[in-house]
Amino acid sequence: MAAWHKRVALLAPDEVRTSSEALVQSAEAKTRPVFDLYPKAVCRRRGTGSTGNYYIQPLHGSRPGLFYAGLWPQPKASLATTVYHGPSPANHLQMALAKS
Repeated sequence: MAAWHKRVALLAPDEVRTSSEALVQSAEAKTRPVFDLYPKAVCRRRGTGSTGNYYIQPLHGSRPGLFYAGLWPQPKASLATTVYHGPSPANHLQMALAKS
């Protein structure tokens, strides 16, 4: 039986960059109508990092929340899981609301 990675189409790093931005925007658009409260703090995607990470906006507000998409070949489903867990509707939404 072939290894799973040989059967799954992988996104190239440049596709990861564009797909992650589109997924973040899509997630925010779908999330906003569902919640009565939505944070004023924004989350920006950065295209570096070895893994997908989210960093909350600091209390002094000097920068937005940051989501780092790992730029290595990966399945689109894996990227979507990381995006929906990090920026919206999970970590960013919860932590930014808790701060406000």
